[in-house]
Amino acid sequence: MTVMNEAIASKPKSKAALFGAKACNSIGTFFGVSRAMEYIRPGSLFHRVHEDKTVETARVLAVATDMLGIPHVRYELVIERAHRRFVDEPRILALKTFADTYKEYV
Repeated sequence: MTVMNEAIASKPKSKAALFGAKACNSIGTFFGVSRAMEYIRPGSLFHRVHEDKTVETARVLAVATDMLGIPHVRYELVIERAHRRFVDEPRILALKTFADTYKEYV
């Protein structure tokens, strides 16, 4: 049994296996993420205002990678319009898509 365990332990890992949830700091370099995305971390708030004056506020809940090493953002969305406020359930977007959608850091 020890010979089998040593063989498995010494097996080289793929690039995807090297990027786990703990590797969020180095993901930016791997995926070509810009410096503007460094503010996307748990607790950060981002705004997006539509032409009809609807304001979306995204609060980042978590940033992690999936099984393929692709970074995703889990966030809560608050939508405000004409004295109405709606809190949506948590959503998930790829990190790059989130950064392209919610550009205004609060």
